[in-house]
Amino acid sequence: MGAAARGVILYVSTALLLALGAAWWVHAAPGDQADKRIEQWRKDASTLLPDRQAVIESDSLTLGASTEQEVVASPGPGNFQVSVVCVGGPGSRARVTLGELGLDSGHGMDCGSDREPDAFSVSVVDDLRMNVSVSDSGPVVFRYTLLRETPG
Repeated sequence: MGAAARGVILYVSTALLLALGAAWWVHAAPGDQADKRIEQWRKDASTLLPDRQAVIESDSLTLGASTEQEVVASPGPGNFQVSVVCVGGPGSRARVTLGELGLDSGHGMDCGSDREPDAFSVSVVDDLRMNVSVSDSGPVVFRYTLLRETPG
């Protein structure tokens, strides 16, 4: 066999291995199912807890399973209504605490089926700090809004 034939075999073999590797990589890539669910959950959370003109601050957070996230808002001093909602898959839960983790039992939310916003009043002197903990059945989308309460 001549040098030219060996070169052709080498190039064809390399191209074949490269094509097989690319096909395997595309086939083995994870699907975007989770991304589609999270986008839908973000839309659901925004629908359940929409921004209104009086909202001082709002945000939606995507949190993974078994994670904890501190949310800090700086609305200034006063009394506020905090509304929260959690949207996720079956069996997913989140807990919101206003104190340090472990010192405040907080408020638990069922993210998979309940999906009803909860609201509570809080007095703020400086910053509002919320700690959000997600169960091991995640991810979830957590959304909150902050409204100033009017005296009355």
